[in-house]
Amino acid sequence: MTWSDAHLAKLEAGTYAPIFVLEFVDGTSYGATGVGDAYKIASHPNVYGADEITIAEGGIRTGSCSVTPGTWNYTAGAWTVDITGNASALLNHVTRGSLARLVLYWDIASAAAGMPGTGMSIALGVLQGISGRPPRYTLQFWDIIAAMAGRRDTDTHDTRDNEQCSLFWRTAFSTTLQTAYQPGDGAMVLDNVTDFETVTSGSSVVKVEPTGGDPFYVSYENVNSGPKTLTVLTDDIHGTTSVNSAANDTAIPCAWLAGSPGDIVMRILTSTGTGANGAHDVYPASWGFGIPYTWLDESNINEWSTAIIQLTKSTGTAAETYWSTIIDEPVENPASWLASFLSASGVWLVTRHGEISIRCCQDPHGSDLVDAVGARTAVSRGPILSGITINNNDIVEIVNHDLFDSQVSFEAGRHRVAWYDTSETPEANPRYTWNVADALTVLGTFPGVASVTVDLSDRLYDTDADKADGADYRLKSWVLRVPETIELRCAGLRLAQLVPGDLVSVTTDRIVGRPDPRAQFYTRRICMVSSVSVNWTNSAVDLTLSFLPEGNTT
Repeated sequence: MTWSDAHLAKLEAGTYAPIFVLEFVDGTSYGATGVGDAYKIASHPNVYGADEITIAEGGIRTGSCSVTPGTWNYTAGAWTVDITGNASALLNHVTRGSLARLVLYWDIASAAAGMPGTGMSIALGVLQGISGRPPRYTLQFWDIIAAMAGRRDTDTHDTRDNEQCSLFWRTAFSTTLQTAYQPGDGAMVLDNVTDFETVTSGSSVVKVEPTGGDPFYVSYENVNSGPKTLTVLTDDIHGTTSVNSAANDTAIPCAWLAGSPGDIVMRILTSTGTGANGAHDVYPASWGFGIPYTWLDESNINEWSTAIIQLTKSTGTAAETYWSTIIDEPVENPASWLASFLSASGVWLVTRHGEISIRCCQDPHGSDLVDAVGARTAVSRGPILSGITINNNDIVEIVNHDLFDSQVSFEAGRHRVAWYDTSETPEANPRYTWNVADALTVLGTFPGVASVTVDLSDRLYDTDADKADGADYRLKSWVLRVPETIELRCAGLRLAQLVPGDLVSVTTDRIVGRPDPRAQFYTRRICMVSSVSVNWTNSAVDLTLSFLPEGNTT
């Protein structure tokens, strides 16, 4: 749940006496086979449900989180909590891998009552280490996003010596067709259906490797154990062509991720295979992380998912993008895979207001989109703004002003997005075709490259360029111009509500930069937050802001 107006008002007020509560989650309470029990540690006495161990004074430290413009790689911030007391009591309940969240209360009465909504979640994580000496120890946590290095499943034993900590681990195994299969058959008969799983109110995919042709995908809805069959729904999935296949040809179970980006993210994060972990627990256990569904900000994810737009050529309107990806081998490092899967389209996970959400690259200036020949009606797609304004009253110090972002190594003259065009035959078309309505510009700085192409052919399958146009529309501004960055130290906790990817407005006379050095100050300049670090103990927020030149300027 997003921070309430009451919590935001406290952040605005600037007078704080925070009470911190560290809450460990019962590892099996959401349908996943996790580790650890419920346990609570507080910074003050008389907190509802708190145990005998206490949080040490000044013992809360949270690291910075950031996103890199252009590559859209997200770095999650680790955090630590210092405790005092008997560590054996703690170890009776928690262990490495236990899930935890850090909650802030504004007064002891609210903390003592323990009523839902009275505390403000400020961090989510997984316990990775405990170090120190009696009676003081430091608990080290990975941010929940960085902690997805493996699935939460304690049952990893399998006689076939597989690695069940991998995401989509069942794709490592295959079987064979028991009888011949022809396109249009209503069922596929297999020798073994052990590793074939179903999606609630959705479809899964089987990959067939025929003796006399190229591999192809077929979707199925039901798995039947006697006889061992898959109920076939659709042939020719993902640009492949189904052909007659013989008995003993290979069949491989695959994961099919289809839907809006937000829906896919929420399903992967929460799915346990039991359906007990919220409305998005619809994937098999091997496709999901089993993160508690209460840790997701569903409304915020849905809002930002609509910003990952596709464009309709005939009318120039915007619609929600639909992704479709098939996974046919295990993912050994799920955290790295998920980050790469999202960042390729300028999307990343964030921990916002102590819950998991998403952000995506946007054009901060909200310029219209018109294709190269002017055939499409201009699309006015204003970006999602945070509504936050930063001014001189917030700024304690300008730590650094990088007039040309050192993390961006070059400027491009063209930006293109590639997608898989299903309207063409494989013989006449390569793996993907080009988005012809790509962005062109004149280089304003050096070094430069002629063109940058984003390959989204693993998720965008369509008969035209609408979805690729939408990605190009969001991403191109950050490739065609080098941004400038400003690092600020800001007073108070008002700006603690920001996350990397938020767009803010800056008005200050303390900064002079591009594109007009004659200007005496910035007035309502829209920029993207690229880094956030909150010091909850000393009431300060460090920000890095990324500015793109306004208009077609250097």
